[in-house]
Amino acid sequence: MQIQDVDFRLLRLFVSVVQSGGFTRAADHLNVGRPTVSTQMADLESRLGMRLCERGRSGFSLTEHGEQVYERALGLLAAVDEFGSDMDAIQGHLSGELNLGQIDYMTSLSEFNMSGAVRRFCERAPDVVLNLEVLPEDAVQRGVLDGRLHLGIIGSPTRLAGLDVHEFLDENLYLYCSQEHPLFETPDKSITTRHLARYRMAGSTIDTDLNRTRLANDARANNLEAVLILILSGQYMGYLPDHFAQSWVDDGRIRAIKPRLTHRYNELPLITRSRARKSPQLDLFLSILMQSSQRVAI
Repeated sequence: MQIQDVDFRLLRLFVSVVQSGGFTRAADHLNVGRPTVSTQMADLESRLGMRLCERGRSGFSLTEHGEQVYERALGLLAAVDEFGSDMDAIQGHLSGELNLGQIDYMTSLSEFNMSGAVRRFCERAPDVVLNLEVLPEDAVQRGVLDGRLHLGIIGSPTRLAGLDVHEFLDENLYLYCSQEHPLFETPDKSITTRHLARYRMAGSTIDTDLNRTRLANDARANNLEAVLILILSGQYMGYLPDHFAQSWVDDGRIRAIKPRLTHRYNELPLITRSRARKSPQLDLFLSILMQSSQRVAI
């Protein structure tokens, strides 16, 4: 099959449909009518001679062929975009897009200076379109893996195949309870690990001696906001980063339980796609972000 300009346009629409999770949301994102998306998807399927997706009352899903075409479309479009960026870079001019993804709650970490990095990057590369998304950790990982995100910042180390992990920042975590909890007024000197094991925990994946004494966490929580809500109920203890918890501590709503016993470090790494060549835009942003965050550049 000989690739023509119209095919690039249709493939970009297909990628948008997949990443949006369906025709309607893709139409909203692209600011076009849903019939336009449907017609162009049909054109692409006709051009390729295969059905790419199922759509209907049961929802949107890719066919087996669609999954393969999606993976190859990502690689093709990334290569085209990189070529354009490289040509600009050869001429000493940075353009194109830089897509970043990060987990939430990081703005309260004093060492993290994303806003300062963005400001300096925009001053150095004003024609680069910078896109920043705050997403759940698994969505950041998926975005980097499929090439939609050039750089991700996550809340724990990962060994996921296809990702390169770079040391970035770390944070302090402590076990907290609220003023409604029986331990709130208990002196730290009276608290032991065995004592803590008597009380219910909000969900945490942190590997601690306390967690190893339990059969399972007593309540599940998929993000820090959920852990905090469970802690504030007075029914659960839970681990939180100290920078995230500080305002609630200052208000007297929660306290760290025996910090010397419960203190843990948590890594906040950067992730990039394995074997992907870093673009000049990404190289520049990484350098600025590392400097802004008082780290040595990758």
